[in-house]
Amino acid sequence: MTAPNISTSKPLPGVAVIRTGYWGKNLVRVHQRLGALKLICDKDETVLGRFKEIYPEVEVCLAVNDILEREDIQAVVTKNVLDHALMAGNPAPRTGWVCACGKRLEEDLACSVCGAEYRDEGAKGLAKIEERSGG
Repeated sequence: MTAPNISTSKPLPGVAVIRTGYWGKNLVRVHQRLGALKLICDKDETVLGRFKEIYPEVEVCLAVNDILEREDIQAVVTKNVLDHALMAGNPAPRTGWVCACGKRLEEDLACSVCGAEYRDEGAKGLAKIEERSGG
């Protein structure tokens, strides 16, 4: 599968993925396709070897300290985030929710810009409440 065409006026930040457990292969694939993945870090050499076969252009390492020494890495990914979650800080806890239009949602999970409404689906994040047709 080929990488999607992505055009942006700003360069993508260099990304390292740490711990490639259950979701790791997906995180690696997505960031590699974006052209942002620079480094994969895992304590299992066999896992790193498999990633190196699939993505030979991406570097691998066993120690997190190797990431800290890299000037080309501006972001570290350790796990997936819930749908519509707003993450901020270092480490990055969820600080709120964001609408599909990009606006931060109010406490009632409604968007003041586009009017979309969401419901909390727990471990899945938020789901948009679809407008029901009259009836």
